[in-house]
Amino acid sequence: MKKIIFMTSIFVFTLACSRGKAMVVTAESGLRFHTEPKLDATVLELLPNGTHVKVLQAEGPQATIDNITANWIEAEVHEKKGWLFGGYLSEDPVLLEKTDQCLQQTGKAWFQDRCVNEKIAQFLITEPVLFGWCGAQNYHFKHNRKIYIEGMYVPDPFFTSWEIREDQLWIRTRSELSDPKSLVSCQITFQENVVIKTCPPDRDGVVYPSKYKKDKGNTYHFIGECGL
Repeated sequence: MKKIIFMTSIFVFTLACSRGKAMVVTAESGLRFHTEPKLDATVLELLPNGTHVKVLQAEGPQATIDNITANWIEAEVHEKKGWLFGGYLSEDPVLLEKTDQCLQQTGKAWFQDRCVNEKIAQFLITEPVLFGWCGAQNYHFKHNRKIYIEGMYVPDPFFTSWEIREDQLWIRTRSELSDPKSLVSCQITFQENVVIKTCPPDRDGVVYPSKYKKDKGNTYHFIGECGL
């Protein structure tokens, strides 16, 4: 009888300790935060790799996703409560310390093994698409730091790249569509639900920033005659 009481006490203590502990997202492409412990439940948010979550319940239903078997975990993130697949959560103390320092000391997000501006992380994690003027030149961002460029004025679609320089997002693209070898660096900035692409001056020394308004999901459309 004492043994049963002792084992029960350990079980209760273990569950109590699991509640309220911190875990960190380890999915490189982000982890969906669901309203219920199932894949087809409503998604509250896509959490970037490195996001800290507060565990509310560690023993949710078990599932196998991407050949990984783990429990769903009820958690609290950004003052929201929901469920995350535990196969992409870690309680590794070294990783927790790194991501916590990133958040607490700099106020930034942990993305692809570095501290970055949270707006940049939230933008890139969704693999966004910027649709240009009348579909002339469209940018498909990829997690591997690549950008696929295609469109009405791009007869031969091609890949370029994006990079983060001193906490700023830059992309490589063509400066003149008539010259396939001419590439320039353009800066991407953010303003509420608008993304702004600013490239170097044209031949006349004029800068023409391109603005894209966020649509549904991960798409942005050019603001102008053919945009939103």
